Amino acid sequence: MTEAQDRFGESMGQLERLLEEAERGLPKPALEQTRLLVSAVLDVHREGLSALLDVLRDRPDGDELLGQIAGSQAAQSLLAMHELSPEPLESRARQAVRLADDAAGKVGVVELVGVEGNRVEVRIRANDGSRATAIRQLVDSALAQLAPEAELVSDVPLTSPRSPRSPSQLVPLDRLRESAGGRR
Repeated sequence: MTEAQDRFGESMGQLERLLEEAERGLPKPALEQTRLLVSAVLDVHREGLSALLDVLRDRPDGDELLGQIAGSQAAQSLLAMHELSPEPLESRARQAVRLADDAAGKVGVVELVGVEGNRVEVRIRANDGSRATAIRQLVDSALAQLAPEAELVSDVPLTSPRSPRSPSQLVPLDRLRESAGGRR
């Protein structure tokens, strides 16, 4: 990981922590005002980024430049956050699943089942529930970076200690979020 990627990851982590603190600690009127402020800032950024992308698209070398920009994790995450990514959701979801699967190593397997609208369905196979939960968190993290608009649906396995390839069942997303103690 490069120094720039480290800084970006730290900034995104700080942003998430601050938002969680605001959600927990602010009185309702102040929280609503904070949400409006953040929404207005994001709208301004979205409009500015959209205008920049339009200028790039109008250039003869625009597609090449957009490809280079999409190659930067920080730029890709920023564009995805504003739903302006030049890459389709399915492509970004595949990349996120590949990253999570690589990070899972030998403790489990992550497979992309399909993408429909903003719904990304994955299959997670692991030797036990705690490993499946850890892998699920890897998928959550990768999707948050590459496809924050995605709604993750995870097919969590019923596993035995002997085989990560045992049959699975579909578990409601809300139950997974509660068990993982996290967000999307």
